[in-house]
Amino acid sequence: QISKQWVGASSSISRELVKLLSNFPRFYLKNDVAGSKDLDDVVRSFSSVLSGSNLDTALLLKACRAHLSLIKAGGAALRIVAKDLESNLQKAEALFKKYHRKGKYLSSLLEIERESGIHDGNMLSDPSAAVGML
Repeated sequence: QISKQWVGASSSISRELVKLLSNFPRFYLKNDVAGSKDLDDVVRSFSSVLSGSNLDTALLLKACRAHLSLIKAGGAALRIVAKDLESNLQKAEALFKKYHRKGKYLSSLLEIERESGIHDGNMLSDPSAAVGML
């Protein structure tokens, strides 16, 4: 039962990220956002994350880092947001660093974490990569 719930949660996270990322370049171009090198870098980074229907973990973390840099450029107004994003990103990066070969895709990385027993059934533990990616 717990395994099914985990698979469902993992699939939901991946599915929503796929939807978001597949529409991001169209949104960006459609709304003709004023050119900004930092924003352009973030858009390009997220555009490359999808590998078929899978999310490439290394590219996703790289895109999140680019997004973090953009948020940090927002100064004091975004300091708390940047700190929270960085903390969450570090959780996911720590697991990926340990299992970078087996965790090529986000779904496999999250499955490795689930199998480690870190979570209490369907309750996600914090700190964890799953919480970090939410």
